[in-house]
Amino acid sequence: MRPRYVSRHGLQFAQDKRLIGVAPKAKKARTVGSWDISVAGARLIAITASNVLNVVPGRAALSADGTFLYWCGSNYQNDMYRARLRTPFALSSADFTQFETIPVASLTNVGGFSFSPDGRYFVAMREGASTSGFLFSYRLTTPWDLKTAVLISSRNYGNTGVTERFLGVIQNGTRALGDDGQVASTLSPNWRDLGAGSNGGLDLDRVFFETPDGRYRFSCGKSNDNGIRRERLTTRYGLDVDETVNVFFANYSNLLTSLTISGSFCFSLDGRFLYLALSDRSVAQIRLKG
Repeated sequence: MRPRYVSRHGLQFAQDKRLIGVAPKAKKARTVGSWDISVAGARLIAITASNVLNVVPGRAALSADGTFLYWCGSNYQNDMYRARLRTPFALSSADFTQFETIPVASLTNVGGFSFSPDGRYFVAMREGASTSGFLFSYRLTTPWDLKTAVLISSRNYGNTGVTERFLGVIQNGTRALGDDGQVASTLSPNWRDLGAGSNGGLDLDRVFFETPDGRYRFSCGKSNDNGIRRERLTTRYGLDVDETVNVFFANYSNLLTSLTISGSFCFSLDGRFLYLALSDRSVAQIRLKG
């Protein structure tokens, strides 16, 4: 079932009118799923064979309508990649042998990326030694179709002296989030023009995803991690946390302790499914409680 776009509320499921947390204002949105990653009630519903992905993944995203899975390589590949899910949200319907390679203007050595919840904007990092590292923001003329990306803003973040990885834009699009609450860059207007930030926030050890309604932040280590963390935010889109839950992948049914990820996890934007792109280049789909 494909959601339709309604300008007042954002993306909306046409059949039962349940909003999926992508409205322009948080008070107009609610999530369908629970975003509950605890083992109780969670179920592994699909896992691919190893090596179905062309590279060891470094970050992933699922389009809001569940038809595209995007990923980038953990070792700074020059392109983005995507595979189509013939049945929306169903990993078992994806044909990874037909994945697409997508070059994006000005973007090479991809260190990480984020889509806006409505798929109209895309922000990514180009990892670079010395002073060649940049953040870029793009407008997508067709939502969620990265082939239609048009560059609208860039920011050189200078020489940090370390291997950097850009880890995520909070989902109201006002800032790029770094480690320990560092702001790698501000964005104004939201998701568009990149402004000043902290270079110190780019030497990061965790990869972040924030729910579209700004209630929860998820993270995992950017290399050789075997678990995922959920933090409940004290205020929506804020930095302070009042609850933390950690879950190891080995606790999910049929997932082996040897499977690790490098920040490459994503959710369906209604909070029902968690997708893990694993270090053996396999992909798993987990149905969450609720």
